[in-house]
This record gives sequence, C-alpha cells and structure tokens, in this order.
Amino acid sequence: MIQGMLGDQETGENGPVTHVKRDQPQREERLDSRDGVHHRPDARRHELPGTIPVGAYRSYRHNGRWESEDVPLSPEDGRDLLVTDEWLTYDVDAREAGPHEVALRVAAADGFGGGAVGFVVDDDPRVRIAFDATGGWEQWGTVTTQLDLPRGVHTLRVVVLEGGWKLDGLQIE
Repeated sequence: MIQGMLGDQETGENGPVTHVKRDQPQREERLDSRDGVHHRPDARRHELPGTIPVGAYRSYRHNGRWESEDVPLSPEDGRDLLVTDEWLTYDVDAREAGPHEVALRVAAADGFGGGAVGFVVDDDPRVRIAFDATGGWEQWGTVTTQLDLPRGVHTLRVVVLEGGWKLDGLQIE
C-alpha cells in the first residue's frame, strides 16, 4: 500500500577503482564488470533505528546497466531507478531484537505498474511486499512492512523482485 563525486580512476588488482576527489570523504569504490556489482567495501554500518539513503549501500548488483565511472545511486543525480533482479546490501546494527517497521520511499510511473521488493537478512529471505504505481517518477510514496531482526550486526539485502521504480531511502524503526 502506498501513502501518499567523481574522481580519478585507475585499474587495480581487483578491477577499476575510483578515488574520490580530496574535498569529498575518501572511500574506495569498485565495479566488478564480471558480475555487474558496484562494491563499496568501506561503507559505514547503519545503526537501527535510523534512516538509510539509497546510495549508502555496501554493494549494488545492477546487471551491468551502469558503467564503472558512474557514481553510486543517488536521487539527486538521477541515478535511482531500480529494475528486476537488482539488489542492494546494507550493513545494519539492530540495537534491539524484534519486529522493526521498514518504510521505503519510492516513486513509480503509472506505465510501469509499481513493483515488488524482498528483504533478506544474512542470506535468509524474510519479507516480500508489492506496491502500486505512485503516479510518476517525481511523485513519491511510502511503502511499509514489518521485518523481524535479531539484535546485532547483520547484512540487509533489498531485492528488486519486480522493477521499474525509484528508491530514495529506507527508514527502519
């Protein structure tokens, strides 16, 4: 249900590496062209409850849609469209065990018909939700669900089961 840095690049031992300009926070990013995954090994862990911007992922599987020189997903840069079979992983630290409310801020044009997303915690599929179109690419809505999390550090994978929609971020309470 819906309620209404680019820097210099070089090729390293493990593939292309982008170094962020000095006035930006330093972080290593790597695109593995073999698997179409954009890796950010030094992405920070997100304490829950909290808000996670779409571009704050540890890895993003994009099936090779983006070139290695592209920056991470960002609504401000127009890089926020997700399609079927893509996924994002986030390192999270749940301070309390139990059900957490997850709210995703999404936009989906009517012609794309909404979408479906799944949540996987430490390789264990947990929840699948579907949502309707929001009425346009700039008409944002909120999709909510409950996700049971054990206390501690986990890998949260957001899986695009049916795509053609934009994600601005997640709020996990």
